[in-house]
Amino acid sequence: MRILTIFILAIVSTNSFGAWIDAPNVKVTEIFTYTKGTYAGDVVIRINSSPPSCEAGFFISNADIGKEQSLSSLLSAFHTDTNVRLYGRDDRWGGSTENYCQLHSMSIKK
Repeated sequence: MRILTIFILAIVSTNSFGAWIDAPNVKVTEIFTYTKGTYAGDVVIRINSSPPSCEAGFFISNADIGKEQSLSSLLSAFHTDTNVRLYGRDDRWGGSTENYCQLHSMSIKK
């Protein structure tokens, strides 16, 4: 019984996360930050060419440890009109009915 329980938990936990999403070679077109309410501290990023499951763009949760570093890099790319690669999961952001994916990592391309 214990093995069956562990097996079921393993299946449920791996399927509870969304699919990995890659947005290579895109430009940041808008950055929103929220200062009040349930989503205070969250950052929303819109890009020029969104993947099909992330039509609205990506988001960074206030609870994400690398939020400041990612936001700094995103602002740099935005102001210099430099291409970025965004990588995340299609875990939906609760602050919108649009499809935003959760950002997990990014790189700036020159």
